Amino acid sequence: MRYGHLHFHLVAICFASFICNPFAMTALPPMPTIFNASPTVVGGYTLCQRLEKDILENRSTVSSTSLSPLVCVRILGWLIIHSPTDIGRINVAKEVISCNSSQSIIELGVYYNDHFIRCCEWLV
Repeated sequence: MRYGHLHFHLVAICFASFICNPFAMTALPPMPTIFNASPTVVGGYTLCQRLEKDILENRSTVSSTSLSPLVCVRILGWLIIHSPTDIGRINVAKEVISCNSSQSIIELGVYYNDHFIRCCEWLV
């Protein structure tokens, strides 16, 4: 799995303060209408929504050692929604799409939590 560079700017600090407590994170909302312009973003967000639903309905066998799988997939969905730039939104969506399994999507969520969100927490 490869992790692209995020094109997030200082607005990422605000985002980190929004999700610095991922355990309080709410369910992903329906597809925002602003996504309709980008098939990549729609595809990535749709994968997050499907996996979230599968986890909630106990149809998924994914696991994580550090965070619950539900939190991991919601981190990715909320990153797509709240990215301050279209480039950042597309990059996160591309990384979700590039995952070859549900388990690798969860691992990507853990990666973003450990290497992006937790780093930004120190800045807030």
